[in-house]
Amino acid sequence: MTPGGDLVLLRHGIALDRSVAARRNLRDDERPLTREGIEKTVAAAAGLAAFVRARPATVWTSPLLRARQTADIAAEAFGAPPPRVHTALAPGEDPACALEEAVKTGANAILLVGHAPDLGDFAAELLGARPGTCPLKKAGAAVLRARDGRMRLVAHLPPRVLRGLSPGA
Repeated sequence: MTPGGDLVLLRHGIALDRSVAARRNLRDDERPLTREGIEKTVAAAAGLAAFVRARPATVWTSPLLRARQTADIAAEAFGAPPPRVHTALAPGEDPACALEEAVKTGANAILLVGHAPDLGDFAAELLGARPGTCPLKKAGAAVLRARDGRMRLVAHLPPRVLRGLSPGA
C-alpha cells in the first residue's frame, strides 16, 4: 500500500442458497445475489461509500458471480471504475496476490471484494492478528489504512451498521 493508502475489504452479499442452486443446476461460482442480497448490498455499499474518506480508485473482485455483482454495486456507490476480476480473490486463494496487483496501479485507495473466511483472515494477517479475529459478515467490510509502514484497522463494519450509515437510511 502507498503511504496513507486505504484498503477496503468487502465480503459479497447474500447469495442464492447452495441447495437451491443445486436444484437449478447452478455451480457454486454461478450463484447470484438474491433479491434481498441485492437490496441489502446496495444499502451497505451506500453506507460504506458515506463512511470511507478516500474513494477507491480501483476495485478488484473474485471471479464468482455473487462477488462480481457485489463489486459492481460497490463501484457504482463509490463512483469508481468498473471492477477488475482477479482469481486470487476466489475462495481458498490468497488475496495478497490481488492486493499486490492493485497496488501496482498507483491507487491510494483500493477496494477488494471476495469471500469468507479469506478476506477476514487476510485483514487479520495485515494487522498482525490471529486468523479469525476479523470475520466479515455478508456485505460487511473492514477498512484498513497504511500508516508508518503498518496497516491499521480504521473500522470493522457489519452490514447492519453499513446500512444504517446509508444516506437513505
